[in-house]
Amino acid sequence: MRRLFLIAGLMTALGLAVVAASAFAPANFAGAWSLDKAKSQGLSQGMMNAESVTWTITQDDKQISIDSKVVAGAPPAIGPIHDRLSAGRVRVVDVGCGTGWSSIAIARAYPSARVDGFDPDEIAIQMARDHADEAGISDRVRFHREDAAELTRHGPFEVATAFECIHDMARPVEVLRAVREAIVDDGAMLIVDERTRDVFSGDPDDREAYFYGWSVFDCLPTGMYEQPSAGTGTVMRPSTLRRYADEAGFTRFDVLPIEHDAFRLYLLQP
Repeated sequence: MRRLFLIAGLMTALGLAVVAASAFAPANFAGAWSLDKAKSQGLSQGMMNAESVTWTITQDDKQISIDSKVVAGAPPAIGPIHDRLSAGRVRVVDVGCGTGWSSIAIARAYPSARVDGFDPDEIAIQMARDHADEAGISDRVRFHREDAAELTRHGPFEVATAFECIHDMARPVEVLRAVREAIVDDGAMLIVDERTRDVFSGDPDDREAYFYGWSVFDCLPTGMYEQPSAGTGTVMRPSTLRRYADEAGFTRFDVLPIEHDAFRLYLLQP
């Protein structure tokens, strides 16, 4: 799920509003979503030029097109992130980086940034390194096959990001605490996760029912594979993430005023 919506989430996260021109693509629990090289190149172009871009997503050799129009907007709402990334040499930690596209996109959009991506999956990290080599930016993007809770020894960082992964983690508070310890006192963390309802109602709309489907078949089992586990699942409500952030030592938690059908953006500060 993270890989399917990564494009839109990352666009919005870096100060661009996204207008999605398509509904959710069909879910296929048997295959893993992956993004091709053309997508990565287009992502960087779209972030810089704010033009209409067509993204290509591949799954089991089947081509699926998703049209997204990116327009300038919302940078003031994420000032601590955009300002930092634009202020010269800066270090970024991308938690749960997967196959590396989010880290690569950040490095391409902000040429002075140095990005360290963390993910415990060996295959994903090798793919991420290959993608960085192909993109010609492996000198500015490094990938670590480590639990994100161990990232403190690689700091300090000015900016932290987590795209579509906190709800998958067995111990999210432990990871967020490590991020808090690794970023500088005036740093900031951006989290992009599902736009769930604020509270449980017992009467889910189509979108939340869709999220619950992903949770039962993918995200919740993933997060509970390791024990003990917080057992968060896809439907992570703002109050849950706020509690995690408080327990991790962050003193400021903001839900950003950026509208998107699938995503909610959060800004955490020490």
